[in-house]
Amino acid sequence: MKYLSIFCILVLFVSCELLDPDYSTVKVDKIIIEQIPFQKSGGSDWDLIAGGPDIKCKLVDENSTIYYTSNTIDDISYSDLPIEYNSRYKINDWNNNYHIEIFDADLTSDELIGITDEFNINIAVLSDYPDELELVNTTSTILVTIKLKWEE
Repeated sequence: MKYLSIFCILVLFVSCELLDPDYSTVKVDKIIIEQIPFQKSGGSDWDLIAGGPDIKCKLVDENSTIYYTSNTIDDISYSDLPIEYNSRYKINDWNNNYHIEIFDADLTSDELIGITDEFNINIAVLSDYPDELELVNTTSTILVTIKLKWEE
């Protein structure tokens, strides 16, 4: 009976460790742009010359600190979506609120297409260490999925 009790305690301990890992590191592994508006709010195209917007994105915190800037992908059309960027950015501050900013890159200045809602790693942990988060903007015209990579 003594050995059975020890065995049960070990099984419970190992099971708890498997179900609730203690991760110390999380990375925004991928940023996937699923949906964007292809016209400005006034109805005009992002680019004056033929072709779709030239898309790039940034991972930014609530203090406007930029942690990652993607390369630009030119002349995006509906059929090019989703667009996937490999960021592999390690998030050090789990208390910060982060969001994704999407731009139409132009020669003179970049035009902001939109900003997603915020995410917070400490809040994400409450959802049992999700592999991905879906972020939208206030008008639901932008949808971005971020893939998270958790490490011990």
